Amino acid sequence: MKPKSKHQSKRERTKPVAVVTVGRVNIYIYKKRRKGLDRDGRDASGRKRKLITFQFLGAGPRQKEYPDLETAKTEAERIASQISTGQVKAAEMTYAEAQSYGRAIQLLQPTHDTLETACERYAAAVEILLGAGSKLEQAAKAYVERDRLPVKSVAEVIDEMLREKEGKREERTIWDLKNRLGRFAKAFHCPIASVETSDIQQWLDGLKTGQRNTINFRNKLSVLWNWALRRNYVLSNVVERTERPMENDNGKIEIYTAVELSRLLASATPEFLPCLAIGAFAGLRSSEIQRLTWDDVNLARGHIIASAKKVGTPSRRLVPIQPNLAQWLAPYANRKGLVWNETTTDFCIAQRETAAATAIEADSEKMVAAQDPVKWKHNGLRHSFISYRLAMLQNDSQVALEAGNSAGVIHSSYKELVTPDDAKAWFGITPESPANVVALTKAAPQP
Repeated sequence: MKPKSKHQSKRERTKPVAVVTVGRVNIYIYKKRRKGLDRDGRDASGRKRKLITFQFLGAGPRQKEYPDLETAKTEAERIASQISTGQVKAAEMTYAEAQSYGRAIQLLQPTHDTLETACERYAAAVEILLGAGSKLEQAAKAYVERDRLPVKSVAEVIDEMLREKEGKREERTIWDLKNRLGRFAKAFHCPIASVETSDIQQWLDGLKTGQRNTINFRNKLSVLWNWALRRNYVLSNVVERTERPMENDNGKIEIYTAVELSRLLASATPEFLPCLAIGAFAGLRSSEIQRLTWDDVNLARGHIIASAKKVGTPSRRLVPIQPNLAQWLAPYANRKGLVWNETTTDFCIAQRETAAATAIEADSEKMVAAQDPVKWKHNGLRHSFISYRLAMLQNDSQVALEAGNSAGVIHSSYKELVTPDDAKAWFGITPESPANVVALTKAAPQP
């Protein structure tokens, strides 16, 4: 027998050992000796193994090991059938990919969704989350938790919080919460759990007020959300993620001139007048004035016992009664009880109404020009007292002792804001119409 040439052996090795046909799809099965096997297809241990490489029309070659030709034909028929029905991707699927597909179908069974539908929904959800696929499960969980939250409107939660805090907080604090949060509730007639950070940020940006006031609004909203979070009304404090405004006034201290104070005193009601005078000439804080009783005002000994609840300040201090303040308080010498006998809300209203009443209309017959009302300045009376008192005494420690503050703050914040002459005019304001300031048009109140 003539030996096979090298060329003939190669040709025979590349000739398919079988062809599987389904429709117009042909799959050619080739036999190729695996490296390390003998001519009978056995490995070193004597185990018979075959490696069949099959190639289907219009696609690249695939190699896979089968124990015999019949098994290879069965697999080739499956692939050819898939290709003939247009399932090319499925036909190209590896064993590991096929396992993954089967697991995916199993996971989807409870949802009754097809794999295609599930993938479509997943892609849409990831796009909504700006590509943060890792947060998809977290977002779904948050959605379900939010859906389970009790439906509480913004106004309902505010009312509930205020009722809980009444009697536990100072009246002024309750008033401030009610005032600021009430304004917020008017803009948000919706469940509190539905309010997002962007909603609050937009509302804060739209406030037509100063930076300090905006910060106060933000702080009170944060108090509300923390309270609601502890009662499971919201999932998180969305206020914390809003931008905190920077104060642009650099802590500027506003004070009154002697003329402005004279106009305020002339416009004050008999009930509010002693509060106004004590703030201007003794420097007590508004909260201290509201806690003050007439027993604390000792005209005979010439001092006021002030009590403060502010952290970091002395609990009690003696404030000297200046001569002009003694004149303003003389008509009230026999009074008992609280100096201010109304609520904190009424106290704030009295401040605004007193300032508004200082407006003067023009009167051509009396040759009087119109004047705008005096602006009510936050802590303006206390700031004014400290400034004028420091200019008079030139003693940081003494003024700090009277004001219930530190000498360092007094020196850094109030030094040289006014002159000694300004101080003389300030503490020269009396009910008897001082000529060097301004004529008072209102008589001293009667007890």
